[in-house]
Amino acid sequence: MNLPKVRSVALCALISCTATALLAQPSGGQRQTGASGPVPLHLPPPNAISEQAAALITPQATTAVTSVVNAASFQTTHSPGSLSILTGSDLTLPQPTTIVTSVKANAIDAPVVQSSPTRLTIQIPTELPSGPVDLAVQRWGQTLAIWTIDVSPHSPGIFTVSGDGQGRAGAEDASGLALTDAHLAIPGAAVSIYATGLGQTVPPVVTGQIPAAPLPAAITPMVVLGGQQATGVLAQLTNTALGVYKVTFNVPPTSGPGEQPLFLQIGASSSNIASIPVQGPLGPMPPTADSVTPASSSGSNQTFSAVYSDPNGTQDLAWAQLLIAVAPNGGGQPFCFVHYDRSGNGLWLYGDGGFFLGPVAPGTVSAGLKNSACAVSTSATTITQLGTALTLNVPISFKTGFAGAKNIYLRAFDRSEQDTGWLQHGTATVSNPTPPTLSVLPASGDGSAQIFTATYPDAPGFSGLNLGWAQMLFAVATNGGGQPFCLVHYDRAGNGLWLYGDSGFFLGPVTPGVSSNLLQNSSCAIDTAASTAANVNGALELRLSTFFGQAIAGYRKVYLRTLSPIGLDTGFVQAGTWTSYNLPALLEITPSSGTGGPQVFTGRFFDPYLATSINEEEILLAVAPDLGGQPGCVIHYDRPGKLLWLSNDNLHFVGPVPIGGAAILRIGECSLDAASSSASESASPLGNYYTLSAAVSFHAGIPPALKTYLRAREVDGFTSPDTGFQQRGTWIPVVTSPPASAVTTAVGPPPI
Repeated sequence: MNLPKVRSVALCALISCTATALLAQPSGGQRQTGASGPVPLHLPPPNAISEQAAALITPQATTAVTSVVNAASFQTTHSPGSLSILTGSDLTLPQPTTIVTSVKANAIDAPVVQSSPTRLTIQIPTELPSGPVDLAVQRWGQTLAIWTIDVSPHSPGIFTVSGDGQGRAGAEDASGLALTDAHLAIPGAAVSIYATGLGQTVPPVVTGQIPAAPLPAAITPMVVLGGQQATGVLAQLTNTALGVYKVTFNVPPTSGPGEQPLFLQIGASSSNIASIPVQGPLGPMPPTADSVTPASSSGSNQTFSAVYSDPNGTQDLAWAQLLIAVAPNGGGQPFCFVHYDRSGNGLWLYGDGGFFLGPVAPGTVSAGLKNSACAVSTSATTITQLGTALTLNVPISFKTGFAGAKNIYLRAFDRSEQDTGWLQHGTATVSNPTPPTLSVLPASGDGSAQIFTATYPDAPGFSGLNLGWAQMLFAVATNGGGQPFCLVHYDRAGNGLWLYGDSGFFLGPVTPGVSSNLLQNSSCAIDTAASTAANVNGALELRLSTFFGQAIAGYRKVYLRTLSPIGLDTGFVQAGTWTSYNLPALLEITPSSGTGGPQVFTGRFFDPYLATSINEEEILLAVAPDLGGQPGCVIHYDRPGKLLWLSNDNLHFVGPVPIGGAAILRIGECSLDAASSSASESASPLGNYYTLSAAVSFHAGIPPALKTYLRAREVDGFTSPDTGFQQRGTWIPVVTSPPASAVTTAVGPPPI
């Protein structure tokens, strides 16, 4: 059968429908939407439905309705003839398909205006009485989901531009032009908005039909704009869209200026609160540049709060400007010139090249607005619009060379091209920025390897931006002093580590935390896997695991340097000293802190002396390096023999057992699982790396708080360089029961 075509929707942008024709559904019929024209729909008898089609129309467990709201207000209010939105899952079948989804309201067909798998827009049947109504989603007469709503005589809802019931209403003036920031409602003039849920009309309209001509609502709603009741209200059901009313009213003469709240009310039923832009009652008035706070400032960083007003409302402002200079025309000297485009919500800064840089939206993290005089912290910039006043809160950092006495000028420009010109509202005594305090830990010491942690504070207002770079230099002077040096560069934007190579070029990049042997030269090497870079408390924290070769042995100064995200270069600043020598280095133990047991402790060692190797590696868990008169756990590893020993007093040991072998050593308050322990080593041009992992359990009698130490010794036939025990962490042991079987026979110290 052929279904009659209903008039096409003209207000799809407001009611969230597709540009399709709406098809009426007589009682008992089927309905579907198409591109244009009547849609023939031939229903086969039940026994003619294919198995595939039968499978498609079988109710699915995933089909569900999760909410039903008024299509304009998005409130849970509904009335006869109003538009409502059902949201859920699998509400329609995927396209293409000829199987349509229908909705019944208490067994009465509810026309589907728009459909998708997650959303159905329907018209509530006009013949429904007030009270509970069951909405049933169906395909081929089978009910897939049910949702109960309450229907009342009126459920006013205003369609908004955003399509979610909030913000500005879709409104137009008497000539049909849409109200926008550039085209405001005039006090005393007629304005029209669009709504649904205003109830019955005179005469009544059949469900699913659009009248040939507009019909008035049975009850005229009250329109309240800016707290004032509007006059001249006329509410009519449109002849262009199903269930949509056009509400025309006169803007109160004393309304505005600015964005004015708007709502409808019929009896006790109120709509959502929308708004329309209204011009000032006296017509277009010029804007003003009112004030800046502080009016007198000093320093290298300042947040300026500039206030601009427009009698026609802030939406009438086109842009606002802030200038810090010796004169409105710059006076032939550097200046800082900030521009805010209100309609585009964009910040701009006049650049050194003679062009504006931007736009960047306020609140957006960026370092793009900077020149040789100043930089704007866009992430901390805010805009406040209240009534006729707009406030620009903009933090500015001044650069070196811009110091001196300046004036603060404001300027505003509106949409009718009325310009305040530059108006002085304050003064600023600008000082050169104070260089950040760069620091490194340890600030002094000695050894062939060390993990250095350098801190580079960010410029105020630009914390955490991954822009700029940082450097660490080990040398006798900032220019190298004619002696071997080690220069490490970290690129924040690319998150890459570089090392200055012997050939005069940088080696890299390597991402911190990624294992690589690329960053090494004759002076030093960087263990990139053990190095990190992070933004911590407004500063870049660079952790470099550094190894020194024989070429750089001796005293060196530690210099730091950074280029901030806004282009401030500290130059090399001495932050510490370091003496490198060819003794084994104790790098770190992991975990460096914590609590538990059993636990695998991993010590890392480095030996820069290539002619020999570390012979003995030890991990100590005790209250002091000499055990402090209390029990502890001493794990001794004979590297050449690959043998493990264990002691609780560093005098009496049990062992040896092969590392990785199926044996457990136990003495007093601790035990060592050899099978779960391991050791590894690797060579590099600078020296040898060693790792010892010991699986330790703690037993009754162990002190409640321990420190973790490392020790290494090498034997070259003449001397026995010994690092001694050096603390690398802390540990809170958790006591467990001793193993059932273990090697417990104590002997003297392990042979050297």
